[in-house]
Amino acid sequence: MVKQFHQATDMFSPEQGYLGFLLRQAAHAYHLKMEKVLLEYAITPPQFTILKIVSVYPSCSNADIARYASLTPQTVNLMINKLEKMDLVTKNAHPHNKKVQCIEITDNASKVLLDATEAIEQLEDKLEQDFSEQEIATLRKWLAYIPNIETPSP
Repeated sequence: MVKQFHQATDMFSPEQGYLGFLLRQAAHAYHLKMEKVLLEYAITPPQFTILKIVSVYPSCSNADIARYASLTPQTVNLMINKLEKMDLVTKNAHPHNKKVQCIEITDNASKVLLDATEAIEQLEDKLEQDFSEQEIATLRKWLAYIPNIETPSP
């Protein structure tokens, strides 16, 4: 079914616009809010994501991080190098594969991550504050469903 819009701006409206536009707009707005919150800790949202991943999966590789964070290996490599210069991660040789490096967070990163996580959790609380647990559960279910939607053939 083709959506009919009475005005060009209707395609962006929350009530009748494309869900994909709204999703993109919301993701962008949330990213900007994360950037603002994380400024105090001198890290970016992607750096925060990488630090969280490495804290949960110690000794993971760049490839592991790329998969978990939905980033390219090249992007992760650049970010890991930057985080290493910031003394937030270290790279160690993999015990069985000379081409792979294991990433670990530093003690300095542990403190930054603890404080930054608390700030991000406050942002998450604000995000959920006007919704019931059932509404949040429905939203989570819908967001988790999106990657499984089949793309229509042309």
